[in-house]
Amino acid sequence: MIKDLDETLKELLRQKYLIPENQTGQIDILFERPDKEWEHKVTKRTINLFLYDIRENLQLRVNERYLARNGATGTETYAATRIDFTYLISVWSKAEAAEVEEEHLILGKVLTTLLGYPILPQTARQAVRGRRGRETGSDEARGESPPVHEAA
Repeated sequence: MIKDLDETLKELLRQKYLIPENQTGQIDILFERPDKEWEHKVTKRTINLFLYDIRENLQLRVNERYLARNGATGTETYAATRIDFTYLISVWSKAEAAEVEEEHLILGKVLTTLLGYPILPQTARQAVRGRRGRETGSDEARGESPPVHEAA
């Protein structure tokens, strides 16, 4: 699931960040821990999104159960667990002092892109199967509750 989220964020940045044609192969998008060893491996401009915190969103927690009846039988499901994924977003290059301004410009464009999509657009979503077998395009991913099925 986390790898699919990473791929979705990468796809969103590729689609919406609008890297100029002449720079398409000049900017990497990675999801790695930025340490001294990693820093020395950077050979070109790199947008790095390091996932450093995962926790349940307790403010959105719903303890409701849903019952779907099928004749004499039924299936009980629970509301989706809402999880917050927190990324450290940085831009790296083999920067001289003059290139720091360019890194900040790239970082600003990345933040503008991501903040413009509080809900990941369908075109960037990767098929993610959760524990209930739904894709990221599900109602829960949009912050909507699934429909309640009442007894007949």
